[in-house]
Amino acid sequence: MHIDWLSVLVALDLIYFPVVAAWAAWQVLKLRGERETGKTQTAFVQSQLESLRQSIQEMRQRDAELEERFDTLYSRLRERVDSQELRAQAPGGAHVQALKLLERGMPADELMTVCGLSRGEVDLLQALHVAGAGRHEASDPG
Repeated sequence: MHIDWLSVLVALDLIYFPVVAAWAAWQVLKLRGERETGKTQTAFVQSQLESLRQSIQEMRQRDAELEERFDTLYSRLRERVDSQELRAQAPGGAHVQALKLLERGMPADELMTVCGLSRGEVDLLQALHVAGAGRHEASDPG
C-alpha cells in the first residue's frame, strides 16, 4: 500500500488551517476587548485621580485658612495673657483678678494656682466676697 503523503498533508492542512485561523481571530477579538476594558479602566482611574487631586487642593486651602485662623486666635490669646500678666503685676492686681474669678465661681484651689495666692489670701478673699454679697442682698429690697 502506497500512501501519498502530499495528499495527506494537504488534507490535514485544509482541516487544521481554518481551526488555527479561527483561534487566532478569536484571540485578536479577545485582546481588543481587553484593550477596550483597559482603556475604560484607565479613564476611570484617571478621573478618580483628578478627583483626589482636587480634594487634596481643597484640603490644602482649608488647612491654610485654619492655620491663619489659628494664628489670629493665638495672637489674640497671647495679647490677653500679656494683659492679664500686666494686671497681675500691678499692686493688688492678683487680688482684683482673684475676686473677679471668685465672683465667677472658681474654686479656691484653682484661685491659688491661677493667681499665685496663698491659702490664707484666698480664704480672706472668700470672706470678703461673702461679706460683700451679703451687703448687696441687704441693700437690694427686690
